[in-house]
Amino acid sequence: MDSKSERDSSEGPLRAAASVVVLRGAWDVAGWLTEEAWAEEPLAGESAVVVWRDHELDACRATPTDAELVAIEAALAGAPGPWGDDEVVGDLHAAGIFVGALAG
Repeated sequence: MDSKSERDSSEGPLRAAASVVVLRGAWDVAGWLTEEAWAEEPLAGESAVVVWRDHELDACRATPTDAELVAIEAALAGAPGPWGDDEVVGDLHAAGIFVGALAG
């Protein structure tokens, strides 16, 4: 098994998937991309977008909630868990942002 396969295995401790990246910017580009009409420029203001490959290896992007962003960034930094409440961690695991075994 190569290191990427091991990194994203459903076994082992809970962790961020190898493909997870947090992109920060001064414009809400992700919100702008979801708009029907792109006539106006994106809203100014600090924003964060998470990009990753899900369990089927499809490219995904999402604008995380504050609680999700804290959990994701803590996991990426290697901080000891838990990184948030069970619901937040479970949602991130279901999306494929977190991989490994859930506690309990």
